[in-house]
Amino acid sequence: MKIRIGRSSDFGSDRPAGFNMETAEVLRLEAMGELVAAMMHEVNNILNPIMTGAYLLQQSSESPDMVRKHAALITAAVEGSAALSQSLSNFLLREPVNPSRVGVLDLSDLIATMSSEGRFPCTGPAGGGGTVELSLDLTPGACTVGIEGSIRTLILNLARNAADAMPQGGKLSLACEVGGGMVTVTVRDSGTGMAPETMARAFEPFFTTHRGSRKGLGLAEVYGIVCSHRAVMELDSVEGEGTTAVLNFPAVVGHGGTGLRSKRVDTAQGARRVLLVDDHAEGRALMRRILQADGHVVDDAASLKEARALLAVTPGSRVYDVMLTDLDLPDGSGIELVREARAIRPSMSIGVVSGWQPSMSDADLSGVGFVLHKPLRVDELRAHIWRVNIC
Repeated sequence: MKIRIGRSSDFGSDRPAGFNMETAEVLRLEAMGELVAAMMHEVNNILNPIMTGAYLLQQSSESPDMVRKHAALITAAVEGSAALSQSLSNFLLREPVNPSRVGVLDLSDLIATMSSEGRFPCTGPAGGGGTVELSLDLTPGACTVGIEGSIRTLILNLARNAADAMPQGGKLSLACEVGGGMVTVTVRDSGTGMAPETMARAFEPFFTTHRGSRKGLGLAEVYGIVCSHRAVMELDSVEGEGTTAVLNFPAVVGHGGTGLRSKRVDTAQGARRVLLVDDHAEGRALMRRILQADGHVVDDAASLKEARALLAVTPGSRVYDVMLTDLDLPDGSGIELVREARAIRPSMSIGVVSGWQPSMSDADLSGVGFVLHKPLRVDELRAHIWRVNIC
């Protein structure tokens, strides 16, 4: 059985007998209900170790080793929550990726790098233990435009699914070639394959045939990434013979294939003057403490009104090096504040924070230097603040 997704083929044009819009709406609401129920189940699973770990932290205040141990467990649970949110975001937000967030990537180079990092499974899933033989066939210069982290996630999810389908071991093949204006990535396994009824639900969030910790978000996340990158994917599976995923991305011709690279973090230029804008008091206070611990001078505001007062150009007013604002403020949008701040302080670095991946236009992002997503990763926050150049 073969399924094709991406571009205009997301839902296909064939409708079953008896199909009507009322039926479609009922099915949509049922699907939404199942998705919300599954999400809440996973969220509660994540909240449980956080709540327990917080209690154990309070009980272990006299033991630094135990405090570090429980803090690590809480951090792991929060990272799991962030990964779940990212996976759902990739599935639900299928608008084309914003040009300002992408780079030119050599997919052959990316796959080779992932292999050298040991990203691809070399054994079957727990309980199987069979050896997975990895085969790479990569054509240099297979360049396309995309978000490196998302493409990594897409390929990794396909490789993990392939390993799950080979509990006793088998062969995993990854190939990348260029032709016909497309970059084609093929992921093939020699596993158990999928029955037609499983294939029909393969891209549903939380649907999985594997027991254990896997949440069934792999192919759902793949679906969203494929659509957002204007790619096409064909999934072909035969029971007892294996599964093949073929991905086609628009090729970029005549490019060296260097993707986006992070700037070096430079802490030698001295402390920054930072304005934090967020209506969530606890989160704002924690960010302020983190940045103050690095020696930065920090002011904070809970609304557009308060931020405007701090940004106002008046005799003796503070000039900020960085402004970091939440997108959803009680009296307006963070994007509105970005535009105003850019007009007042053209040289100031401006970052935005979102609890959900926003769909922003080029105009919205024109004044934004960086985007952070909740839950914030402290190292990422600190790195962006230190990267600001003070003239």
